[in-house]
Amino acid sequence: MGQITAKLKKRLKDFNQKKIISVSQILDGKRIAKEASQTISSFEALMGKGYDPVHAMYVNTQNLLSFFAEQISAFTELKSFCTRAAKAEDIYLPSGPPLSPLTNSYYSLWLLCDLVFGPDRETIIDCFLGVGPGMNVTEMHLKAAFSLKESRMGIYEHMGTDKKTITLKELLTEKTYRCICPSGYEGRKGELWYVRLVPDPLHTVDYFIIFTTPYVIYGHAIKEWEAYFARNDIDATQVGYKSRLDKLMKYGPSIHYWHEYVFLSYSKHSSDVIYLTGIPDCKATLPHAEHYA
Repeated sequence: MGQITAKLKKRLKDFNQKKIISVSQILDGKRIAKEASQTISSFEALMGKGYDPVHAMYVNTQNLLSFFAEQISAFTELKSFCTRAAKAEDIYLPSGPPLSPLTNSYYSLWLLCDLVFGPDRETIIDCFLGVGPGMNVTEMHLKAAFSLKESRMGIYEHMGTDKKTITLKELLTEKTYRCICPSGYEGRKGELWYVRLVPDPLHTVDYFIIFTTPYVIYGHAIKEWEAYFARNDIDATQVGYKSRLDKLMKYGPSIHYWHEYVFLSYSKHSSDVIYLTGIPDCKATLPHAEHYA
């Protein structure tokens, strides 16, 4: 457990013991519960709207995490997180095209899962998992949050569709995943997708959820991406390449690295997919590199 999570856990425990404010008021006290019910769509409500059960579980958990982040953001322990989050929002205006190529789903998951802060490089999900068991958080939400914590964006080759599922194969690892794409975009075999995949945390089904609107990368062959990874010291023939790949795709060489890539490589979009073109470290291949330089 990181220093910030430990401090939050102690703060909430002290609040509860001293009756300054009960722990339940953070997530499920009367005022908070009423406010939360207006903000967070329940699992049942999402199912009633036709959501896939696993997707509904993650949407509900993501909403709870966002609400949790909002509630604890006033604590001094979260100052560094708030500073970094505010700067990113000011720069990239996440909302989805045409205002910004950064979709709400992409940005929100980055904010909760990947944005590190503090001396121990913690995330909002680390804090949630640290204090959640003492705050009446369900086992379902804890398991879904842990899966989100472990998730990252990745680049996958579209291998074809079968009924309602899409098979994606990750570059370099060559691991394949049967997936459902909630945006409705089915794509075509051979496309390269930049997306975040999450499994069923309860292990009731064997497919993954594509938990972001797909970014489809065109105009560059797989060999060009393999060369890009090699330039970042990630070669599938080398020991430890998987951990280096995980680190690159989750955190990038710098905090806004992948945001910049999406901005500079944006090409066009429709309601269910966004198209990118270019290789991150090859400025000449990025259509907006000169404009944003």
